[in-house]
Amino acid sequence: MEEELQLAFLKGYFLGDGTTVGQNISFTTNSNQLKDGLLYLLGQLGLIASHSKHKPSTAIDAPIQTRHDYYTITICGKEQLDYCRSIWEHHPNADQVATHIAKLTCKSQAYVAISDDLMGLKVISNDQIELVGDYVYDFSVQDDENFVCGVGGLCAHNTDADVDGAHIRTLILTFFFRYQRALVDQGYIYIACPPLYKLERGRNHQYCYSDRELQQRIAEFPDNANYTIQRFKGLGEMMPQQLWDTTMNPETRAMKRVEIEDAAEADRIFTVLMGDRVAPRREFIETHAPNLNLDDLDI
Repeated sequence: MEEELQLAFLKGYFLGDGTTVGQNISFTTNSNQLKDGLLYLLGQLGLIASHSKHKPSTAIDAPIQTRHDYYTITICGKEQLDYCRSIWEHHPNADQVATHIAKLTCKSQAYVAISDDLMGLKVISNDQIELVGDYVYDFSVQDDENFVCGVGGLCAHNTDADVDGAHIRTLILTFFFRYQRALVDQGYIYIACPPLYKLERGRNHQYCYSDRELQQRIAEFPDNANYTIQRFKGLGEMMPQQLWDTTMNPETRAMKRVEIEDAAEADRIFTVLMGDRVAPRREFIETHAPNLNLDDLDI
C-alpha cells in the first residue's frame, strides 16, 4: 500500500476513534487483532507507538457503556507528531498539538536510532522467568517482542543448515559485528551447527553437515549398497531428541566460535555484502561468480 493511502486510512480512523489533548495522539480499539494491525502499520511508516490495555470503567448511568477490555495506541514526541501531521491536522483539538510542537524543548528522545529498521531502548529492569515447556526453540515473553539474552557471557543462536539459515546467520553476525563488537573480539559469540542430512544404511545412521560430507560418506559404501537420505529443511523438522543429540547436547554438538583475524578486511566485506549500496555488492558478485562451482549450490 502506498504511504499516502496508509496515512489516509490512519487519518480516517483517528477522526473516528482517536483523541488528543495536545501532547500526543491516541487511537482506541477493543480488538486485539486491529491493535496489532495499527501498530504494524505505524511501524511501516517509521512511527514508534506505545500501547496500553485497559479494563472498562464506565459509570453505570453513562449513556454509552464499555463492557470489554480495550486498547489505546499512543504516538508522542514532537518529531513524530510533526511527521504524522496529516493524520491529526483536521481534528478539533489539532491546534493544541500544533502549539505543543512549536514549544521549545530540551528533552531528548528515549531511544537511540541504530538504522532505518532498528532502534535501541534503555533497559530499565529485568526479571527472571520460569521456563515454559520442556524444550526451548525461541525465547519470547508474553505480550512483548522476542529478544536475545545471554547469561554467563555466552550467546548461541541456531539457524537452519541451508542457504536460508546461512543468510540469517550473516544478518545476526552483522548486528554483533557492528553494534556489539566487544562480544566478538572477546570470543563470546558462538554458532551452534545443525546437520543438513541424516544418512541411514541398515541399522546405522550418521549426520552430515554439508553436501560434500554427504557425498564422501556415500562414496565409502559398496556400489550396490542400499541407503536412505533425510534432508533437514529446518530445525523444526527434527524430532526433539534429534535436535538435542546433534545441536544442543554439550557432549555431541558442534559449536563454532566467531573470530576475526583481519578486522579491516572483515569490515570491508560486511560493508560490501550487507551495506545499503547495491552497486558494490553487484560488482563483488559479478567478479567472483565465474569462480563458483555451480554443483555446490544448495537449491
